[in-house]
Amino acid sequence: MDISLPARVITYLGPIPLTDGQLGAILVSLFTILFFVLSARRFSLVPTRMQLVLEFVHDYIMEQLENAFHSKKRANAFFPLFMTLLIFILVSNQFALMPLVFEIMTSGGDVFRQPTSDLTNTLALSLVIFLICHFMAFKISPLKHLSNFFNVMPLLRARSVGAVFSAGIEFFIGLLNIIGEFAKIVSLAARLFGNVFAGNVMVAVIMSLSFYTQFLAPLPFIVLSTFSGLVQSFVFMLLAIQFVALSIDGATPAQDEQISQESLEVGSSNIAVGA
Repeated sequence: MDISLPARVITYLGPIPLTDGQLGAILVSLFTILFFVLSARRFSLVPTRMQLVLEFVHDYIMEQLENAFHSKKRANAFFPLFMTLLIFILVSNQFALMPLVFEIMTSGGDVFRQPTSDLTNTLALSLVIFLICHFMAFKISPLKHLSNFFNVMPLLRARSVGAVFSAGIEFFIGLLNIIGEFAKIVSLAARLFGNVFAGNVMVAVIMSLSFYTQFLAPLPFIVLSTFSGLVQSFVFMLLAIQFVALSIDGATPAQDEQISQESLEVGSSNIAVGA
């Protein structure tokens, strides 16, 4: 049994090293694109099983986005991102179940590796979410977004010792928010990586105990690992939605929030009157 925490360098693309985790991510992307291109040709007015599953996932993600962003227009704008994220992570978590891939992974060559069992890949996904959060928030209101981390205005307005002390605390809390933002990257990446990698290790340990445990004994653990991969893909997506929504809400001017709330109240009263 050979379990490696860091990804192995398989080859070089010029000066750029290609690891087994990166090759696994490329294979997952190609497989997913090919699968959906071929599946789309079979879509019809009478929904197939694949269409029903995709419609269910679509409705679920849209519901989560509308609840998080409180805007159907914004939910539609972000839907392709989070749908793609979910599908990539879901297929990556079940990577070992793809035909012939498991044999390649366990033959000693280790050409491919589950993308989500490579910490660099999960960190890259988390970093993308991090950049989207702050790009969107900064685009909406640059000054308000920066004030969440560098809140210097209370210090400039302070006219007494008590006000200076309170402003200093607010400024220090803003610096702690910077640490919290980077902690989100580590939290998202480590949660996904830890669960997938631990599942692979568990199955590998059971299979390596003896010749007789290579077949039936690992089956319950493979099922458990598969279910955990399904759950973790949705958990990553839902947390990413909340992180983006909270960043946008934090950068939205208070006046816009009040107008939005008033429009919601007016809409609710109109519905009540109509009823």
